[in-house]
Amino acid sequence: LGLTGSSVHGYDNKRLGIASHFVESKNIQELENSLTTCETSEDIEEILTNFSSTPMEIESKLDENKERITKCFSGLTLGQIVENLKNDKSQWAEETLKNLSKTPKMSLKVCHRHLNLGRHMSLEDCARMEWRLSSHFASQQNFLFDRDAEGNLEGIDEDEDGSLVRFFSPLPDGDELTFEVKRSTLGYYVE
Repeated sequence: LGLTGSSVHGYDNKRLGIASHFVESKNIQELENSLTTCETSEDIEEILTNFSSTPMEIESKLDENKERITKCFSGLTLGQIVENLKNDKSQWAEETLKNLSKTPKMSLKVCHRHLNLGRHMSLEDCARMEWRLSSHFASQQNFLFDRDAEGNLEGIDEDEDGSLVRFFSPLPDGDELTFEVKRSTLGYYVE
């Protein structure tokens, strides 16, 4: 999803582990009202569980390509992912390659590294990385619109000049994201 910009809807979010619960839209207002009465995290979990459901019809477009998605995007590098998509030869793989080729290579490289690093980080470290990325992106003039290599995914893993590293490097002038940890009667929390 991160590399292609694709989106999922409804129950697919739960099936993919993006959402913890699925609540039908007809029950949202009642859920919101119930959540306003919560006093503990256990109350929240109980209410979410009570409102959560599984739709009668859970087959979706995702089901058509789930195995392909898993196989093609299991590559450790972007080059391996591109090669897997080329070897798949399905209409879905061709459309996915076409969509990927519309994105500047550096954007794909940054996103791929971001996703791989983030899965092993704490929430605070992920937030710091997000801050660094957004700051570095904002300082890059015309970066997001640089389409020099559009349409060409060859050599996607190459980074001879080390330009990928700069997006993840510390910010100058001490502009790093920091968190103030406070203690309350309920324990520690980050503000």
